[in-house]
Amino acid sequence: MRRRSVPALAISLAWLAAVTAACGAQQAGRPAERAASHPVAAQSPPSAAPRCAAAAGPPAAVLTVATRPGQAYFQRRCYYAPAGRAFTIRFTNSLFAVAGHRPTSLTLLISPGKDPAVARAGSTPGMYTVTPARAVFEGSPVRAPGTAVLSVPALTAGAYDLQILQLPGTSIATLIVAGTARIGQP
Repeated sequence: MRRRSVPALAISLAWLAAVTAACGAQQAGRPAERAASHPVAAQSPPSAAPRCAAAAGPPAAVLTVATRPGQAYFQRRCYYAPAGRAFTIRFTNSLFAVAGHRPTSLTLLISPGKDPAVARAGSTPGMYTVTPARAVFEGSPVRAPGTAVLSVPALTAGAYDLQILQLPGTSIATLIVAGTARIGQP
């Protein structure tokens, strides 16, 4: 019988809890009725949402967001989007499950930085509460290796957290929504 290491088991449990929450949200059908909070274990403590400098110019109407293996699952720590206008995210998932190198599906969440969809569960180290209803945007799952084009509705100016539903507490980047959009690629 094969024994799993504690981190691999924690990832498996976190993934199972996230999938269960996501399935409940899909069954409900409406954002207000999505799944309630569920505490889950994460692989390791996350760093806080990164601090971002002001954008060097107007934000792009099309963002490219991609995952990568390792602790910081997003390729960049900071992303910039236009305020008050819908925008597009090209979300690329290149992560494979730890056990067996099988493809995994990831769901991108955008939630207010002050009230994130994935947050620490009290003072217990490594435990997080996943509340998909707090997300202002929940993309469709993207199976690795794959890319999806996600249409995000207009957001008000502010700082948002980009998180991955299936990796609670271990994946976070900051989305700064400000200014007006520029046409073209970032």
